[in-house]
Amino acid sequence: MTVFDETLRPVAERLVYVNAEKKLYISTELSKMVYGTKEKVVLKIKVSDERGNPVPSRFGLSVYDELYKNPQDGKNILTHYQLSTQLKGKIYDPKYYFDEKNEDREDALDLLLLTQGWRRYVWNEGGMKKGKGRFVLEDGIAGRVTTVRKKRNTPEQQVLMAFDPKDKEDKNWIALDSLKRFYLGPDYLRLGRRFYIQHFKKDDRSKILVNLIDGFDLLKNKNREYQISYPIANLTKKGQISVPDFRLKGGINLDEVIISGKKAKGFRDKYLGRLDSLAKLNINNDYVCNSNYLNCETHVGDDENRKPVEGETYQQYIGFEWNSDHSAYTIKGRRSITYHYPKFTEEELLDKFNLTRVQGYYGKKEFYQPDYDRQDDSFPDYRNTLFWAPNIVTDENGEAEVEFFCSDISSHFLGTIEGLNSEGLLGKKKFRFFVKNNSGKK
Repeated sequence: MTVFDETLRPVAERLVYVNAEKKLYISTELSKMVYGTKEKVVLKIKVSDERGNPVPSRFGLSVYDELYKNPQDGKNILTHYQLSTQLKGKIYDPKYYFDEKNEDREDALDLLLLTQGWRRYVWNEGGMKKGKGRFVLEDGIAGRVTTVRKKRNTPEQQVLMAFDPKDKEDKNWIALDSLKRFYLGPDYLRLGRRFYIQHFKKDDRSKILVNLIDGFDLLKNKNREYQISYPIANLTKKGQISVPDFRLKGGINLDEVIISGKKAKGFRDKYLGRLDSLAKLNINNDYVCNSNYLNCETHVGDDENRKPVEGETYQQYIGFEWNSDHSAYTIKGRRSITYHYPKFTEEELLDKFNLTRVQGYYGKKEFYQPDYDRQDDSFPDYRNTLFWAPNIVTDENGEAEVEFFCSDISSHFLGTIEGLNSEGLLGKKKFRFFVKNNSGKK
């Protein structure tokens, strides 16, 4: 709310909370409140609006051991979207303002909003009309092929190939227009979380660039007006992790253990790891002759030459030089060296193999859950999380039913349901039940 003077200049403002009670109301019904280990749980969910009318909705559901509940975690879907993302700074225990058990929650929320200070802005209709508008993200990635260096009479690129390294036989061709542009729509993005585009460079003297225009990169880097930042949990001591104090009876407790040494940095992408191995073996021109000399210039091209081995020691000429008629040579000396293959960066490997990496759609995650109605239950089951489903859809009556099995853990378990409907109304619900050991089982 903003207060203006007689010349329409803003003189005071404050934040207020609107429609605090407009939300989804969720009820849950368990088949029982106490279950045996590995017993089936049947959960019925019903969703309605503030008038009691059924509401079709989409929800996420998680069921986990109460032992892992963090009492300091005061966030949920309501506090996140309706409070925390709208205010500056860190809010202590945001769920307090949404808990109906707290009779002073509305007064407390009003005081919280009063702590939000003045916001600078230019208030005029002309400035509002001339705004930049919303930044629209397309469900695809645009690109263009540029030839930086080209050998004479080399044909122009006409197509590219997109593929998932897990199934390279499934080749997807990308046609280029007259300006060497292309567009990767949803059909291409479904290839995988990371897939590759390959161009067809004919010789090493040519250089071809594949430039991608990803809306998410523009959103995060170039268009600062719509930049998104994500909160990161604070660590009590940077770079240090608390370790439990384990005391061994009859053992020797060490005051300090120092581990030194460097581990070779690998590639997070397995496909790039395979390309790295190919580059070291096939693209690498180093060789060893029968006399165990590395890159011996007197045995260039001999059939008996072999590839060097990582970590092996070889001889090498120093200051090798042929005479004028190539009949004799002189050297300044010899040395022993331990051979190491050249190290390629990800960018170098992509360039060597004419590749461009593309971020596609994330694959669907499947949460493991046993079905003891159909499979053997004799094996130990120590799951702390019994069930997780990110997309439960209620029917036209606002109802849904889910089933899952308990584990061998005897404990109180918590269930959390959070979601929304097509109009953006939010809702949350928690439920609780107990699992105890079956008679005769340990």
